[in-house]
Amino acid sequence: MTWTDEEIKQLEAASTIQNKPFGPDKATFTEDNPVWEVVVDGRLYTRGGNGTASRWYVSGTKNGGHIRLGNQEYAVDYRAVSDPAEVQAVTDAYQARATSASSATRLTMGRSVSSMWSYLPRAAGSSWLRLESLFQVGRVR
Repeated sequence: MTWTDEEIKQLEAASTIQNKPFGPDKATFTEDNPVWEVVVDGRLYTRGGNGTASRWYVSGTKNGGHIRLGNQEYAVDYRAVSDPAEVQAVTDAYQARATSASSATRLTMGRSVSSMWSYLPRAAGSSWLRLESLFQVGRVR
């Protein structure tokens, strides 16, 4: 499943999204926080400022979750990213988007670089059957 062109435009225009990774029960959220995101080549990325020990990173990559953009909520899988070229492209995107030197430093150096993931929209009919009645093509109605 991929993001639509319209969704990509909305994500690129957003200053933040709400990041909501599931806990171990895959039904309740461990976090519900705004995060800075970037879009590179039609993919949505974010990083955890506290590295791979971040609850966002651990819970999201293990259990999936949701993101919210405005009044739309999406079921997503979190894909850990380690490919050097992909990491660099996301680093460049964060640097281009940063509004201050401190925000650029926090998301382009140190622990945050190791805890990068992309959000993949989850298709309807996924293995998370209890969500099928709420989601169609990964979008809450």
